[in-house]
Amino acid sequence: KHVEQAYLPLGIDGAISKAMKKMDNLFALLTSKGIAMSVAVYPWPSQLYYNDEDSLQVKVWSGWCEGKCNHFINMFPDFFEVKRARKDWYEYLFLNGDVHFNEQGHRLVSERLAKVYGDHAK
Repeated sequence: KHVEQAYLPLGIDGAISKAMKKMDNLFALLTSKGIAMSVAVYPWPSQLYYNDEDSLQVKVWSGWCEGKCNHFINMFPDFFEVKRARKDWYEYLFLNGDVHFNEQGHRLVSERLAKVYGDHAK
């Protein structure tokens, strides 16, 4: 199914509930295998554009992670710091006309992960 078909008809609360159930299933699987779980969140270009720094996405997943996740990694501050420093933040971080990171966007993510995981990220 396309994302729109699977989540849009549920509304925001229903979509969040469905996503959390899927994450619950993933957490149960990883736990059964002795694998620690970490979750990272980062803003999409539209969230940066509309200054959605206090995002529902951060609130939902940080709350879900409590008592479950090895790490909750909020990358919103990292991306908003770039946005505040650079007028060309979109071109600097993302592929042209896309929501995916370019080399610099990936570098920003990898630097944050290295801070969280230290030598283990190498």
